[in-house]
Amino acid sequence: MQKVFFHTALKVLDNELKDKHITTMFSEFSGQGAFSTSTEEDLAIITDIVFWEKAGVVVALVDCDLAHKRHQFFVNQGYKYDYEYKPHITLEYTKKDKTDKYKNLIGKKLWIGMEYFKPIYK
Repeated sequence: MQKVFFHTALKVLDNELKDKHITTMFSEFSGQGAFSTSTEEDLAIITDIVFWEKAGVVVALVDCDLAHKRHQFFVNQGYKYDYEYKPHITLEYTKKDKTDKYKNLIGKKLWIGMEYFKPIYK
C-alpha cells in the first residue's frame, strides 16, 4: 500500500521568491482532527426534503452559491465527487422514508460557513 502524506505550506508572496514556500507540516497522513479550509460564509435555503434510500438518509436539499463555489474549488484541484453534486444537509440516518417529519424546514434560510477538512474512513 502506498503511503499518503499531509503537507501544508505558506506561500512566499514577495515577487523575488514568489515560487517558493515555507513548509509548515510534512507528515504521514494519520487522519486525526479537523482543520479549516475556508472562512467564507453565505446563506443556504432549504428547497426540499428527500429520502435517499440507497444511502439510508433523509436530507434537506439546499440552494447555496458558496457550496457550489467550494465544490468547484476542489474539482479544479483535481478531486472527484462520487455522485452528482447536490448540496444537502443530512438530517437523519434511517431505513424508512421520514421526509414528512422535516417538511416544515422547506424555505428556511440558514447561515453557513467555516468549512473544514476531516477524513472519513470506511
